[in-house]
Amino acid sequence: MATPRKPHLRARLALQLGLGFIWIYEGLVPKLLVPLTQLEKDVVAASGLVPNGFIDPFLHILGALEILLGVLVVLGVWQRPVCLVQAAIVGSFTVIIPFTSIGILVHPFGLLSKNVPILAAIIALWLLARSCVESIKAAPD
Repeated sequence: MATPRKPHLRARLALQLGLGFIWIYEGLVPKLLVPLTQLEKDVVAASGLVPNGFIDPFLHILGALEILLGVLVVLGVWQRPVCLVQAAIVGSFTVIIPFTSIGILVHPFGLLSKNVPILAAIIALWLLARSCVESIKAAPD
């Protein structure tokens, strides 16, 4: 049975580790380990999706879910569906936040502009996961 080429495997692993790190870090550090920033609270409040009294608990739950997503990414569990979830989350944030928090567009650290290469990495992981699966299926028995 043929296995996917090693560069594909290495690239997929690098993407898994990189994307997984982002999710785990963003879930753990700013949402669970250190006090929530006013910016995060303001962005959530401005969205209108979370009632005022629930913003802190929402952000803590979101942090835990981000950590879980990061672990799934690193482990390569349900890789293609997890890529869809990641793309939906990052894409939604990228589209919704500028409409509700216009100031985020000019933030000096480029909070939203970084989502474009993250989306590209998610798409690359999706494609690599697909090509690895296809090469395994195409292998003669």
